[in-house]
Amino acid sequence: MGAPKYNEYWKKRTKSGRDKIFSSGDEIIDKFQDYIEYCDNNPIGVNEMIKAGQRAGEIIKVPRPLIPSFKGFAIFCGVDEHTLYTYLKSDSHKDFNQPLTYIKDILSANLLENGVTGEANSMLVARLLKLTDRTDITSDNKAIGIGTIEFKAATETEQQEINELKQAMKESTTNK
Repeated sequence: MGAPKYNEYWKKRTKSGRDKIFSSGDEIIDKFQDYIEYCDNNPIGVNEMIKAGQRAGEIIKVPRPLIPSFKGFAIFCGVDEHTLYTYLKSDSHKDFNQPLTYIKDILSANLLENGVTGEANSMLVARLLKLTDRTDITSDNKAIGIGTIEFKAATETEQQEINELKQAMKESTTNK
C-alpha cells in the first residue's frame, strides 16, 4: 500500500536530491587518473585479417588502445555525461569547473593526437571535435548577396516567336 493521499511526508525530509558524486576537485582528478589507468590496462580487441604468410586470410584479434573520452569518463564515474556538463557549468559546483575543463582539454588533445597518428579514425575525430575544413574560392570571405533580376516585356517579334513555338509543341503532341 502506498502513502495516503494529501500526506505531508515531504516536510520531514532533511535534504533535497541525491548526494554529490565528488566532494572536491581533487577527487575528480583522482578519479580521472584511475580512468586513464583503466583505459591503458583494457585495450579493445579488433578483428583483423592476416594479409600474408601461411596464416593469410585468418582473422585474429589485435589489441588496440581504449581511447579515453569525456563520455567514457562519465560512465566510469557511474553518471551520465549530462551530469558532468551540469557540474562544469553550474554556479553551485564552481569548485568542479577548473578540473573538469582541464579534463575536457586533455581528452580533446588526446583524441586529436590519436586521429593525427592514425590510432583513431581521423574523420570520426574531426566530427567529434567539430573540426571543419573550408575553402572559400568564390566570395573572398564576404557575404554572398543575391543580385537583382530585371524582367522586361517581350517585343512583338519575340511574342510572335513564342506563340509559334507553343503552336508547334501542341501539334507535335497531338500528332503522336
